[in-house]
Parts: sequence; structure tokens; C-alpha cells
Amino acid sequence: MDLWLSFFLKKDINVVTHPFSLVYKEEDKEAIGSPLLKEELEPLYHLHLSKEPVEISENIIYLGEIPSIHSYEKRESIGEIKQGNGMVDDEILEDSAIFYKSANALFIITGCSHAGICNIISYVKEVCHKDHIYGVIGGLI
Repeated sequence: MDLWLSFFLKKDINVVTHPFSLVYKEEDKEAIGSPLLKEELEPLYHLHLSKEPVEISENIIYLGEIPSIHSYEKRESIGEIKQGNGMVDDEILEDSAIFYKSANALFIITGCSHAGICNIISYVKEVCHKDHIYGVIGGLI
């Protein structure tokens, strides 16, 4: 193991992510996705794998799996993901976002936005019961 990597491998770190984030994925027979899988990370970190929103702090929420709310924003498969003993098309359901909520506004931080930015924004509004989005930053694929 690399020395720099061992520096970060401490058990007092919490990892919040979707369960599919740490599953083997490939495209054209080459591994893609996380270089470390669930089995490798479980003994090292406190894993909180969730498809549902998770409150990270009073003001920061991890969205989990973002539903397809708008029919005009369809997910496209990229590669395959291991499920059971085989591989299936990967619709990148783990692509998520976080948001910061204040008393008056919301600020969204996205990853790649594979779920679609309109789906992400609508889901944030649904989760926190607020409409005023102050800003969005991140990938808008």
C-alpha cells in the first residue's frame, strides 16, 4: 500500500455514500469507478451506505439516490456494474449531490449530475420543503 494512502486510512473517518459507489464496475473490460471497494474499506472506515438522504450536519444533507422526476432527463448507462454473479448495465444510480441549507436559501453541490440537474434541484426542494435555490455548483453533464 502506498505511504500517502496509509495516511488516510484511519478508522475514525465516516464515509457517507450510495451502496453502488463501492461496487466493482467496468467498461470495455477495464475497471472503472472507485479503486477501493466496500470489502477493502469496511475494516478501515465507518461506512454509512444509503440510498436515502442523510443529514451530515445541521446544514449539510447528502441526497442519496436521486429519483427520475422529469421524464425529459433520462439516465444513460455507462459500462456495467457487478450484481450477484454477473454484470448488468450501470445507470449510475449512485451519482448524488449534497446541499447546504440556511434559514433562507439552498445551495446545491453536484457530482456529475448523471441524474439530471432538474431532477436534482426538484429532489432537493422535495427533501427540504423549500423552493429558493441560491446557487448550484459542480458537474452538469
